[in-house]
Amino acid sequence: MTSAHERGNVAETDVASPAEAGEPSPAASDDRNAAARKRLGKILDNRWAVLSLIFFAMMALGIPLIWKSRAFSPAGKVFWTIAALVYTAVVFWLFYLVMWWTYRSIATSLGYG
Repeated sequence: MTSAHERGNVAETDVASPAEAGEPSPAASDDRNAAARKRLGKILDNRWAVLSLIFFAMMALGIPLIWKSRAFSPAGKVFWTIAALVYTAVVFWLFYLVMWWTYRSIATSLGYG
């Protein structure tokens, strides 16, 4: 004879609750989110961390970090925004020049140039 579980007729009481299934409770999730926001706030309030992120990793995508940070004055935010945009333009221009030089070198060596 087969049991109710084997036939697929499982009662609602047989289903594990989220806590029993190992899922975090909403309160624990909120605590982790608050801790993550606090760590992010510490990073955003560190001027050198924000500038390092912008100039070593994010370029123009990091501009919202400047404006969210409390470490910069309004005039400083404008200055660093312009600096990040100019820096991004220079990096892309240098990338373009390298790619153009590479293309010309390959085309010349293949006899197309």
